[in-house]
Amino acid sequence: LVGLTVAYYAYSAYAETQLGRMNQSQPLPPVPSPETPLQGQTATPTPAPETPPLGQPSTPTPGVGEPSLPLPTVIPSPIPTPKPLPPQPAERIVIPAIGVNSRVVEIGATREGDGPWVWERPVFSVGHVRWSANPGEGSNIVMAGHISSPVEGEGEVFKRLPEIPDLVAQKKPVDVILYTAQGRYVYRVTKTMVVEPDDSWVMDPTPDETVTLITCVPDYVYSHRLIIVAKPLPGIPDFGKINP
Repeated sequence: LVGLTVAYYAYSAYAETQLGRMNQSQPLPPVPSPETPLQGQTATPTPAPETPPLGQPSTPTPGVGEPSLPLPTVIPSPIPTPKPLPPQPAERIVIPAIGVNSRVVEIGATREGDGPWVWERPVFSVGHVRWSANPGEGSNIVMAGHISSPVEGEGEVFKRLPEIPDLVAQKKPVDVILYTAQGRYVYRVTKTMVVEPDDSWVMDPTPDETVTLITCVPDYVYSHRLIIVAKPLPGIPDFGKINP
């Protein structure tokens, strides 16, 4: 038994010595790469990519080697030119020479059946005849106001309008200023007259910008109509421009 044990250990030592010598003399083969053929296989060469003849472009692989394209030219959309607003009705009238400073309202005429036409009355204000022109439209702007209103109590905004003929006769300037949402318009009185109540022609359109002011005279009698005519004042730099 002792002899068998000694023989086993001697053989084990001899085997380890031989294995160590083999490891030192024969290195392990390298791990084959995809291009390296396994033992017993014939290597197949990878064909080189074909080069197209001159003058024929190669077909690029999608996403690889694509020709660079210029960025698209952005053409801005044209900015539309805002259309100017049409002339607006007057909102206020000022006549400094006689102390008038009043709001302006729209008025017209109505009638029932075949009855007479009845004017709408501007209460504590100056009425702009709605079918007449607006400031800046180049025609007749017709306005009316009470000289007095003892019965209805609707104000006397044009109480001093009869003073204008005397001021004009004395060569004193009388200006009429109309204010709209777009700006101010300045006119100067050029003519005054007294007409009959039926002389509606004074409200007809005119070929040029005109302001026509109407009130009843004489005061408390109201038998006639005082007409004040004004034209655009030349040389006003802000005529029709936006209010400051």
